[in-house]
Amino acid sequence: MHARKSSLVALALALAGFAAIVVAAVDEPHRGRFALAGGLAWELAYFAILAQNFSERAPLQTRGGPVTWEKSPRIYVVNFIVLGLLGLFALVVLLAIVSAWHF
Repeated sequence: MHARKSSLVALALALAGFAAIVVAAVDEPHRGRFALAGGLAWELAYFAILAQNFSERAPLQTRGGPVTWEKSPRIYVVNFIVLGLLGLFALVVLLAIVSAWHF
């Protein structure tokens, strides 16, 4: 039941992020604030699902086939580290774009 609850929270964050991005496209004076709020909500949802999948040891689908914790724990952890770094890179890009706008 815990996994389902955190998935619903991540879905709610993603939907809130989408709504904030849509409002940012329409609301000219405050678009930076809404874009930042929407992007941060998407980032929180991404990291929540990433943490949930890692804690449940969910198999990862890769080009070489599924990677599981039982078969190769080192590759499994490296893939999650890469996914985490990808999320951090997206956060840096978001902050760079939003910082160019005036709040």
